[in-house]
Amino acid sequence: MKEYKLSENYMKHEKRKSLLLALPITVFAILSGLIVGGYGDEFHEFLKVLPMVLILIVIAVIIGLKSGNKYNKDSLTSYRIELSENKIIKYQKNISTIEIEQFEVISLTEYKNKGIMINTENKVKYIFIPVSIEDYSEIKKLLSVWMNIKVKESESKNALLLMYITGIGTAIGFLVVMICEYPYIVVPVGVIMIVTLIWSIVTVLRSPHTDKRLKKNILFVILPILAILARTLSFIVK
Repeated sequence: MKEYKLSENYMKHEKRKSLLLALPITVFAILSGLIVGGYGDEFHEFLKVLPMVLILIVIAVIIGLKSGNKYNKDSLTSYRIELSENKIIKYQKNISTIEIEQFEVISLTEYKNKGIMINTENKVKYIFIPVSIEDYSEIKKLLSVWMNIKVKESESKNALLLMYITGIGTAIGFLVVMICEYPYIVVPVGVIMIVTLIWSIVTVLRSPHTDKRLKKNILFVILPILAILARTLSFIVK
């Protein structure tokens, strides 16, 4: 059984991509929070505490970005693939080990310039091998003995766009619920937001591919859920 790890260039690329994804969503979320905080008759009072709020926001963002960078670095540097004639295993720090036997594989799909996806009948049991892993061509050759590898165009751009839309859409939805005064808008948007956020928490907690530290932190999403629920109920019980 031979072991493979990610190349240095790939790890640098992934770190830059994570930062580019996080920054615009973070900025938009901060602006949304400031708008909510400064909305209404208490605007002048809000201005008095704005400097302190901004300082706390900057500190929180710096801590969040540093923690996220550490999580990402740990995840990338610890990534290992072990491949034998009839088994493949993926190891990653703070993430459940994924082990797939040859007989479990139902499809092998190579996305151009991205890598190979190994799928099983269990939708959450899969392994993605990035093209920038060491000896990628060797891995591809060994896997092709198991099954014919289908080739498809890369879907990463669509996935990245969906992540942006989801992040910004969540911030907009929160903004609408907290500021809008029309029940026929707040109630349906609030319900959609609550269901979506709860579904996101459950999905993250159930996924074997999610960092265990992130699973713990995702529980903080309960706070905005409670805020949205309180705001929505205030219109329903009127």
